Amino acid sequence: MDGPTEAKLVVQAVRINTLSKLTFTDSIRFDALVRDIFPGVDLKDIEYEQLAAAYRETCEERHLLVNENQVTWLITSSLTL
Repeated sequence: MDGPTEAKLVVQAVRINTLSKLTFTDSIRFDALVRDIFPGVDLKDIEYEQLAAAYRETCEERHLLVNENQVTWLITSSLTL
């Protein structure tokens, strides 16, 4: 996985796990902080197909078998965190 793709996924994961806990005003400040730390990364919500693709790619890189039930579990469990 290249650097920009990894940074985008990190930003998406941090935002989805943090924004729901912040007030509107604090969420604006949080996004400004994320923009400072990750300049040039688009601050849009996570796309779950990209998460699934990243999981599949990681499994392949590590020579692991991809189990689609695990992919589904990963996505649904990440939504509940």
